[in-house]
Amino acid sequence: MEKTLKGCIAFSEQMSQHLKSAQGIMFLGQGIAEAVAQEGCLKMKELTYLHCQCFSISNIVNNLLTYMQINQGMPAIFVILDSNAQDKRISTDTIRKVMAKKINLHAIIISDCQDSETRTLFTEFCNGDESRIHYVPKSGEALSALLCVVPLQKLAFDTTIALGYNPDRPRNLAKELTTQ
Repeated sequence: MEKTLKGCIAFSEQMSQHLKSAQGIMFLGQGIAEAVAQEGCLKMKELTYLHCQCFSISNIVNNLLTYMQINQGMPAIFVILDSNAQDKRISTDTIRKVMAKKINLHAIIISDCQDSETRTLFTEFCNGDESRIHYVPKSGEALSALLCVVPLQKLAFDTTIALGYNPDRPRNLAKELTTQ
């Protein structure tokens, strides 16, 4: 966990500078990675007050692809885990569809994938910018998913600071329980 946190500091600080000017952010994942993406989406929404929406990668059909085409340059954070071969295949096939339609997204990828073919696809998808890809250590399905939450939460924290908000005092959340 400590290694993951230390490894995501530079990534998070750099990506938060890109996200602070965004009108909205999409989070995408498949299977357990979708649950991780939902957690990241919720944290980003709570702290930054930006419009954030989470989608299942398998649900990217024509309507969502059209939405992506209309909102060219919109940040999209993909969480892709290597633990389930079918989920990984669906995720990589979707990335290929988005690339085939030449949709210009500001893609950010958080993954535990180790194989060179997938890593090459990710780099190509991010227009050769490897600084938009963060790899967590491969540690099995549940632990890898947990490790992917760390950079997402750090990214929400750094984006909040970049926007000039206090992450310790979100305006819509009570941090303590009050009773009468």
